[in-house]
Amino acid sequence: MKEEYIKITVQELKAEAASYGDFNPDGLCILFADNISFMLNEENIEHYILTISQYVDTNYYHEFIIAFTEDKQFLIDPTFGQFINNGTKLIRFLAWPGDVLKTKENGEKFTEELLNQGLYEVTESDVKSYLSSFDITKQNEDIDFSFQKLRKVNNK
Repeated sequence: MKEEYIKITVQELKAEAASYGDFNPDGLCILFADNISFMLNEENIEHYILTISQYVDTNYYHEFIIAFTEDKQFLIDPTFGQFINNGTKLIRFLAWPGDVLKTKENGEKFTEELLNQGLYEVTESDVKSYLSSFDITKQNEDIDFSFQKLRKVNNK
């Protein structure tokens, strides 16, 4: 039930944004994260809004969500499309995060799901791959992330 609600929520918000015409996700991560968080709160779904700069060295501010159901975790980032090489000049990163993520284990599927669905069912390793795609000097083992630590820090 919670899993379906999460998926439907993200899809509805993506569809609403797309209904306004040419959809450029650049800079809308905060708006999406806040709206999704509000809707998940209404259903008492455990989730956390995070930023990539909490985990990797970057001066770029980008929000994403980790949401929990009874037995699954989802990384929600409906604006990930801004990190796909579209022929424009790359700034702020050493490589396009979308291109980097595709090279990781499960990366092709992960990237495709983020672009099409706005979310992906993740393991801790998947989250680390996502985060390290924003800082190619980091390997998964360099990223200090765990679901247990996330929950502990936020639920003191």
